[in-house]
Amino acid sequence: MLKRTKSKGGTSFWLTGPEGFDASSLAVRLRAKGVLIDRGQDYYLDYSEKRNFRLGFAYVPVSKLEDGVKIIAEEVRSML
Repeated sequence: MLKRTKSKGGTSFWLTGPEGFDASSLAVRLRAKGVLIDRGQDYYLDYSEKRNFRLGFAYVPVSKLEDGVKIIAEEVRSML
């Protein structure tokens, strides 16, 4: 299960997977399916936190949002 970081407004939000989850691997798998996420580890000085990723939707056409979220959910489920 993923946990969402609380935020107010904005065009993105952060999700964190359970211990052992690798968002870098998720990013690679999603890219192959045409879905992009930001790896959380890129925002840490030592690149140590691999469970986090940012899901942004500012530049995604509304017509593609639902399909993209479904693809993300499928990949996350298969990794867990």
